[in-house]
Amino acid sequence: MAETSGTTNNDGNICAGASATLTASGGTSYIWSTAATTAGISVTPTGTTTYTVTVTNTNGCTDTEVTTITVNPLPTAAISIAETSGTTNNDGIICTGATSTLTASGGTSYVWSTAATTAGISVTPTGTTTYTVTVTNTNGCTDTEVTTITVNPLPTAAIAVAETSGTTNNDGTICAGASATLTASGGTSYVWSTAATTAGLSVTPTGTTTYTVTVTNMNGCTDTEVTTITVNPLPTAAIAVAETSGVEYCCNYSWHKCKSYRHYNLHSYCYKYEWMYGY
Repeated sequence: MAETSGTTNNDGNICAGASATLTASGGTSYIWSTAATTAGISVTPTGTTTYTVTVTNTNGCTDTEVTTITVNPLPTAAISIAETSGTTNNDGIICTGATSTLTASGGTSYVWSTAATTAGISVTPTGTTTYTVTVTNTNGCTDTEVTTITVNPLPTAAIAVAETSGTTNNDGTICAGASATLTASGGTSYVWSTAATTAGLSVTPTGTTTYTVTVTNMNGCTDTEVTTITVNPLPTAAIAVAETSGVEYCCNYSWHKCKSYRHYNLHSYCYKYEWMYGY
């Protein structure tokens, strides 16, 4: 008997789908229970099977020999995927930079195409990648399972700034009280640090403020962009008046300036003076 299946070669214990070669000896002619008449036969039984051969020598004398091929079932290899990237968890479709955990089952030992020999492996492929695991059971029988992790690209988030305040338009530097319009692009949905969910956002910050937008594309992949609006203070306008012309008043003989229009009060006896000497 010759076979290389299962845990031990040539022991008559094979795995489903394997073949064994049976070779009879001791005579000059042979008849197998399969009806074959050659000394050697190759068999691939679907289940445990007994084979009988009748050996005849030159004298026409016969002897019979029996052997059994035991067929052990294959394991059922399986791979489960765990990931939280993209639009649907655990579907094997992830975004660039994300990680998936692949867990094999169905046997007692595992060999991955990555050369890992643990049941579970963590992978972060840079592109769509196929992973294969060979699962072996206690009888030394093997089964293979394949899974593919599809990697989708991230969006490219961008923010355009529109404003007409300050020295240069659209540079993100505005004066206190001015507004700026921020417009995100690169995806199909947007979430701002202000909680707004529109692509465009109008802001009137009271001080220098940083705004962040998370952009999501149709594959559920995200990218983040940040922009800062710098707010410069307004100047403090003032007007100083200098003049030495006009009139002032003295009321009740106390020296102070009266209102700018001519004032006369019978009770306060205001009199008009023209200041001749500037005091």
